[in-house]
Amino acid sequence: MINSSVKYHDQNSANYDKSYKNPYWKIYKEITWNYIKDYLPPTKKRSLILDAGGGTGEWAIRLAKLGYNVVLADVSEGMLDVAVTKIKKLKLGNKITVMNLDICKMHLLDSKQFNLSLAEGDPVSYCSNPNKAISELSRVTKIGGYVTVSVDNKLRWVSGLIKNGHLKEAQISLKSGIGYMRAGHDDQFPAHMFTIEELSVLSHDPPLILFNID
Repeated sequence: MINSSVKYHDQNSANYDKSYKNPYWKIYKEITWNYIKDYLPPTKKRSLILDAGGGTGEWAIRLAKLGYNVVLADVSEGMLDVAVTKIKKLKLGNKITVMNLDICKMHLLDSKQFNLSLAEGDPVSYCSNPNKAISELSRVTKIGGYVTVSVDNKLRWVSGLIKNGHLKEAQISLKSGIGYMRAGHDDQFPAHMFTIEELSVLSHDPPLILFNID
């Protein structure tokens, strides 16, 4: 599952940010940022934040500008290449460490290392094993810290399929929890979809996992 998602993000990394410039995504980003801000560590210099599946660095850069030290991790080298270029341009290299990591296999990161761990932009939906991803996010986050995760909404996805007349595909997605994201004219990659009730199964305690279903 992960290979097709990585391939898509590698191939589209150069134009990825441009596709999120329309008003809908600008509002989405600001809503997400306002949600993240509620869980930021109070002490900047002594805090470390993980941006897992952080792609081209949207959240890592915002956090670094505030003075936080951030580890930006992503499985797509293409997305990270774009992030590195942006980080260098903004002279934030001393605040952001970039790592090529699979969210399901973050063995290079120590346990209980981060005050806050982000997985925004649905990397848990796009990974190979959501349970392992949540387990890894929990492992690397300090007790008393927070993990924020956004995932794709199964009911919203299924209702969209029904609205467009794809009844058989809607039935399959409702049962399997898998939806297929369009990645071009002929390409697509699978994503894990969730209901609110299904997210409770993924929760680990501690730390507190905060889900945003979109």
